Amino acid sequence: MVGAARGAVRRGCGRRDRRRSRRRPAGAACLRRLWRGRGDARVEAALPGALDAVARSLRSGASLRQAIGEAGESTPAPLGDDLRDIARAAAHGVALVDGLEGWAGARPLAGVRLASAALCLGSETGGAQARAVDGVAGTIRDQLAVAGELRALSSQARISAVVITLAPLAFCALSSTVDPRTATFLFRTPVGLAFLATGLALDALAALWMARLTRPS
Repeated sequence: MVGAARGAVRRGCGRRDRRRSRRRPAGAACLRRLWRGRGDARVEAALPGALDAVARSLRSGASLRQAIGEAGESTPAPLGDDLRDIARAAAHGVALVDGLEGWAGARPLAGVRLASAALCLGSETGGAQARAVDGVAGTIRDQLAVAGELRALSSQARISAVVITLAPLAFCALSSTVDPRTATFLFRTPVGLAFLATGLALDALAALWMARLTRPS
């Protein structure tokens, strides 16, 4: 039963992506990965608002399945499509918990896993579902804020790394232009070529190391 539910939600969540992939050539794999990454980013960004919508529906007296469906109607794609697929599968007899677990498997994102776990827990135990969903929405919102700040700091560090990497090359080009003797030494003598090759190698090694240090984890 769990396998069938996961398959149903995976088919609903990934139907549009598979149709796109059949229309695109195999050489566009990198573009598909880029598009999928952007889609995942949109899903995580829309999660707090979608969970707020679920909590509002629960407070108004709707069941969890109805709340998920209503949230899907007010949430933009691709997250809205996912939520509507889950509600539609539950309306056709798939256990809601199985549908939510299938959704978490189809979109292996930290926010989706957290939201799926909270909704599954509310479906199984009942209780103050709206309050729990509100708490998860706040947690995901805080995580997104921290991730955004980390990306901003990483971008500043990467810009500094680019400047540090290009500064020696710019100085070498300027020196060679201003003083022809420098260009003659660097490009027309064995010692100069050795120095130039060593400098370029060290500069490339430093660039790789700085790129590794500034890459968001």
